Amino acid sequence: MAIREIIPLLLVKMEGPLSMDYFWNTCPENKMHTVPIMAFLIKTDEETILVDNGYRPDNRKYKKMIFGKELLVDPEYRIEHQLEINNVSPDEIKKVIITHMHYDHIGNSRLFKNAVFYIQRREMQAAVSPLTNHMLTGFDMHYDREDVAMFVDDLWQQVELLEGEAEIAPGVTCIPFFNTHTPGTQAVYVKMDDRTAVIAGDILRNVEINIEKQIPPALFYDLESTQKALWRLKNEADVIYATHDYNVWTDYQAKKAANNG
Repeated sequence: MAIREIIPLLLVKMEGPLSMDYFWNTCPENKMHTVPIMAFLIKTDEETILVDNGYRPDNRKYKKMIFGKELLVDPEYRIEHQLEINNVSPDEIKKVIITHMHYDHIGNSRLFKNAVFYIQRREMQAAVSPLTNHMLTGFDMHYDREDVAMFVDDLWQQVELLEGEAEIAPGVTCIPFFNTHTPGTQAVYVKMDDRTAVIAGDILRNVEINIEKQIPPALFYDLESTQKALWRLKNEADVIYATHDYNVWTDYQAKKAANNG
């Protein structure tokens, strides 16, 4: 099975603080920059695999976007339309990999009625009973209770809980990076010819800052685990796709335009 391409889907664009990409006071300046929320399609000769799927449209009215001001709310950036322009129907998706269970990664899961959802068991346990439960700040605010309930009730028969590393298709492997962004975060390693691409979810926020400079992002579960993960990704990945790095989107658009030109 040949892997043809990885396609980012831009679902949200907002202005957020640059400091979120940096560890504590290492940020050189206090300014806002463009931050996306993306999902990713892995297109092969035989199937299309989805990695993450954004957040529920009705969550837009919640006070969840506390780290920035949303700019892009046009219906064309709903995941249904983003799939359509890439010639994919939600019913065609048979495999959805969830990097972690924060609300901006799992909210549209009900759309994929024929899919199996691949989630690390440790992540499911953390989402159901987060350590910081009922605190005003902390990682529990990103585990939306309604979204989590969706997986342990309505979608439970579609869930496959992983116990560590698992190849879910030839050349597509889920690799756990426990206690990095969340207790059960996983990345997706994709073999493309002689290159290794990694869809890293939120282990990092900005490839240049967090990978090339090896500065951890602001949001992490355990600093040492996160630092080790950044070092490993720098040494193992030829290209990295991060959910909140706008350069991932603009680089893809530039390459697409060049190929079409």
